[in-house]
Amino acid sequence: MKEQREKSTEASHKEDRSQVIVLIPAHNEEAAIARCVEHVLSQSRTPDRVVVIAHNCSDGTAGRARETGAEVVVVEGGNCKADALNEAFERLDGTLEGDDVLMVVDADSYISSGFIATGEAWMEKGYSAVGGVFRGRDDIRGGPMSRYVAFCEQQEYLRYERDVARKHGKALTLTGTAMMIRVSAARDVRDSRPYRKLYTRSSLVEDLEISVRLVNLGHRVVAPVACSLTTETMGGWRRLWKQRVRWKEGAVRTVLEYGLVPGTRTLGLMLAWGAVGMAAVATYLATLLWGIGTGHFTLYPIWIAATAVFALEHAITVFRRGGVGRALIGATLLFEMPYEFFLLAAHAYSYYKALFRNSTEW
Repeated sequence: MKEQREKSTEASHKEDRSQVIVLIPAHNEEAAIARCVEHVLSQSRTPDRVVVIAHNCSDGTAGRARETGAEVVVVEGGNCKADALNEAFERLDGTLEGDDVLMVVDADSYISSGFIATGEAWMEKGYSAVGGVFRGRDDIRGGPMSRYVAFCEQQEYLRYERDVARKHGKALTLTGTAMMIRVSAARDVRDSRPYRKLYTRSSLVEDLEISVRLVNLGHRVVAPVACSLTTETMGGWRRLWKQRVRWKEGAVRTVLEYGLVPGTRTLGLMLAWGAVGMAAVATYLATLLWGIGTGHFTLYPIWIAATAVFALEHAITVFRRGGVGRALIGATLLFEMPYEFFLLAAHAYSYYKALFRNSTEW
């Protein structure tokens, strides 16, 4: 009798709880899709549905996804992730309740086993959307330069993770690599747009834009470190340049579009401060080169002290999560300097594109 009551209670709980539907947009991801779905299905809180959105695929993505047991929605047409997610949401919307949860996971992202359970716990506290915190995977098979770029990306992501942890999950954007959103909040976003779509395809950074819109509509968002995942690194200068120009240009355009409203105020200040920082670094480098070229270069104690502080910061910010080896490499400064100067150039170009060019390109 007791066992029957327990089973009845468990069945009732399952009927009462909200659905979690995982959407995995995938464009030619035959090599990664099976492992992505595997990580989703191995959650401590198993999702109710896993839907792979195979959009404009010319490989075996859809077939590989079906082999894992996932549902597959084939989308033809459109040219970006936002188009695929919008169509999938339109198809599913009639079957969803407001308390249900949509989770979007990139096909090259592998989420930790407790991601969904942690996300639901935060949603029970009143948050409408929960984002993940990602690390770069160490699976680059290229040459030394590819591995160098990947290593520096991993260092950067470790520092970002530390920053989010210190802010207790407060983040400017809910990463598109993996995020959960309450269906009622998703509908609020969709209904607030004149064209009634969940994602806007006019933005270069759909994850940042929807985060800004959620906050602007009065929703609370969070990115707890416990919602962790790994994702691929760019592992090459060309791909990294394209990614970072898109990210930063998209951020600047988003602030220009919305103005300084809830959701963009901190971001706008950070972008302005970033512009000041770029000008300061450019001035420093120009002065340094001038001093070396004219024979007036001198090491002043203040610059030696500043360099020591930067070295310590580079070591401390990766030590806890990356270990002693990564901390020591970070402390050299010189090892990561080419990477950081490269990002500086990409960010400067992004500001130029956002401010002086009208067109956006995916």
